[in-house]
Amino acid sequence: MKKQSLKAKLLNPAKLTPLTVAIFGDTYQVARSSAAKVALVNNQLNDTDDPQVLEKISAQFILESIIDEDGVSLSESVTAEELLNTYDHVSVREAYTKIMKVNFGGSEGIEEAKKD
Repeated sequence: MKKQSLKAKLLNPAKLTPLTVAIFGDTYQVARSSAAKVALVNNQLNDTDDPQVLEKISAQFILESIIDEDGVSLSESVTAEELLNTYDHVSVREAYTKIMKVNFGGSEGIEEAKKD
């Protein structure tokens, strides 16, 4: 068996186990995002003061993070607009915050995000 190069090993990390997070009155499987994706979302949010744009970016990130049993992102079947038309601002903000805690919070953030 050929030994994997150091570069290949570094750029092909083990797949992370999805985490169960309580959002929108139920539990969902959430995949952690890459550092680059989280930075992009943060930059997009910091670059606008338009509340509608902020909500849409947050909703899209939520949908990209929630995955089904096959590991497919909900953004494949649900739009940000549909999510925003279904839930109130507080629910969307809470979901976004919990998903960000999964990405930033280490083990404490993950445990916090799992709570109701």
